[in-house]
Amino acid sequence: MANACGYLDTIEDFGAGNAENIIGSGPFTVTDEKLGTEYTLTARDDYAWGPDSAENDGRPYLDAVHVLVTPEDSVRIGSLLAGQADYVRYVQAFDEDRVEGAGFTLYAPQTRGVNNSIALRPENPLLSDIRVRQAIIAAVDAQEVVDTLFTENYPVATSVLSSQAAGYKDESAHYAHDPEKAEALLDEAGWEPGADGIREKDGERLSITVYEAKPQPLSKQTLELVAQQLAAVGVELTVKPGDAGSYAEDTRDPLKTGFYHSMVGRADLDAYVIPLFEEPQVYGAATYVHGVAFESVGRPTFSGVWLAEH
Repeated sequence: MANACGYLDTIEDFGAGNAENIIGSGPFTVTDEKLGTEYTLTARDDYAWGPDSAENDGRPYLDAVHVLVTPEDSVRIGSLLAGQADYVRYVQAFDEDRVEGAGFTLYAPQTRGVNNSIALRPENPLLSDIRVRQAIIAAVDAQEVVDTLFTENYPVATSVLSSQAAGYKDESAHYAHDPEKAEALLDEAGWEPGADGIREKDGERLSITVYEAKPQPLSKQTLELVAQQLAAVGVELTVKPGDAGSYAEDTRDPLKTGFYHSMVGRADLDAYVIPLFEEPQVYGAATYVHGVAFESVGRPTFSGVWLAEH
């Protein structure tokens, strides 16, 4: 709760359900919140301190932005196509043609950070040998992942960092798809194919677990395709559903989850990873929505947005 001076006292005060009590310095304030379903951003009438880089550094052109939380893809895209929504976030790759084909505008700003990647966890004994990690890298074909599941808005990664991130360097030579190299490295490391094709060593299978990452685009499908690629060289990858309970607990334990699927919308590298693709934030908008802009990691800014008559 707010204290006598009007300030919030505890970290819980900043949690869900308290958005209207949080006072920021931006062009909008939260004036209504229905927990988990919707909220309203209302223009700050006296706003006059926007950055010089902003097209509109004063009061927003819009009086308010009403945000509906709609996790279901079909409902979200259907709302846009039916004219019930002006602007939607997270147009899945398989919906892009449908949105553009219906005459709507697609935006795909890059997040400019650590690319969508699979992190390898050397603390897991199966991955402690660098030859095994190198073999897995050589077995994964990121180009096939993009060609099969995504669109041109998802460039194949050529580094851990996005090509638009500060400090980027093309490292694609180190991530070349080479299954023969993968098999040779696994042979050298003492992992021999078993009866079902999965490699074994000292009675242990080369079997790794990974959880679907719900926030990542088409995570389940991506990991299942990677599992097929790894199986071709004798590595078993088990993809588990990303349920809230076991996911949160098991992903902390390298022994339970040797792989971790993630991305970070900022360029602070902290993981040994196999980069897959540069992940955008993909939005769809009606043609009467103008002034669409994004900040450095692809999140939308609304101060310069205006609507034409329609």
